[in-house]
Amino acid sequence: MPAVSYSEFEHILSKARGASSTSLQAAAFKSLQDFAHSGNRPQQAKASKHLPEFYQICKEHQGDIHDLILDLCEDNHADVRMAGYRALLDLSEREPSLRRKNIDVFCQLLQNGTCIGSHWQNIYLTPICIADDESELRLIRASLSQLIRMDPATAYSIINESMVSKSENGETRCYLMAAMISFLSGGGISFPTIPTDVELFRQQDMLGGKGAILEVSWVQKNTSADEVLLSGIAQVCGSFIDSMLKH
Repeated sequence: MPAVSYSEFEHILSKARGASSTSLQAAAFKSLQDFAHSGNRPQQAKASKHLPEFYQICKEHQGDIHDLILDLCEDNHADVRMAGYRALLDLSEREPSLRRKNIDVFCQLLQNGTCIGSHWQNIYLTPICIADDESELRLIRASLSQLIRMDPATAYSIINESMVSKSENGETRCYLMAAMISFLSGGGISFPTIPTDVELFRQQDMLGGKGAILEVSWVQKNTSADEVLLSGIAQVCGSFIDSMLKH
């Protein structure tokens, strides 16, 4: 159990905000770490709301704070994991340098209800079973849709890598391909004309990323990101045809 109460926790964080003292920042990090590792779900949820903010405040502990958020994303309880997902999305918005790694995490999480084994080691997590219920999967989809809007070129690049891998033997389909295609084609609405209200693109984010893709292309008019996605789709099609010819 954490050594401080909720009021003490808030007081410690308040003192660290705007302070240059490394001791105050260290105390804030220690309190966040204690709450995140407490095993008490309300305390873990409390920590999740502050960890992204303090990533930028406690500069000497940035790696550890990112790890704490990833720890929450693999907790045994769905509500704690979901709090972790929200924190990871918040951190991605605050810290662009972490988007590539965090997008990769959300792509892995799309593998609904699957133990994804040793591949987690590549993103600093341990093997777990994720997305126990539909609400959790919906949050994962909505988060990844938001990351597409936030940084489409990076998101598309990671999505492409999640579908097709390159090796000495050429391009091969990855085990995440089915999950990624399902995500990309789900949700959103096809419009005969460009809508004026971008919220229309976001109404079905929990079902997939189609709305985010349409928004990037039609509203953001991000043609360079479109090219990245189209390149990935071409690779997927080529890999699929190659595998058919080999069999």
